[in-house]
Amino acid sequence: MEWLRQTFSALSNPDRDVLRVLGLNYTAGHSAKKELAAQKMDFLMHWIAGAIAEDASPYTDPSDSPPPLSLEQALTKATLIAKSLFTNDPQSEKYDKDYIRKCWYEQHKSYRQSPYRGPYDPNSYYAFPVDD
Repeated sequence: MEWLRQTFSALSNPDRDVLRVLGLNYTAGHSAKKELAAQKMDFLMHWIAGAIAEDASPYTDPSDSPPPLSLEQALTKATLIAKSLFTNDPQSEKYDKDYIRKCWYEQHKSYRQSPYRGPYDPNSYYAFPVDD
């Protein structure tokens, strides 16, 4: 309750920056551009995880699901997806098969190798509805 009181008080002060009060400003080393790139890379990793997954239960008709790809096949297709995702990125050439493979195997981001995402996953960029 005290935090809410202080936050609402700060928001009502015309001399205070609303984004700063709410903690929405980027700190040193972070930017909207980097966050967007991270979102795109997370999407790409999620796609790879789904493409190689043998679990067909998410499909409406699991018997009609495509066979899982090998990791090499998924990485090859992922480079094509990356080219479309990162078209406006001046460093888009770095998103080749070797770079994507390196990102796939990053130890501190191993959660990306799961085809399943939830609201409590680290750095999840997907919006999840709030259950009442």
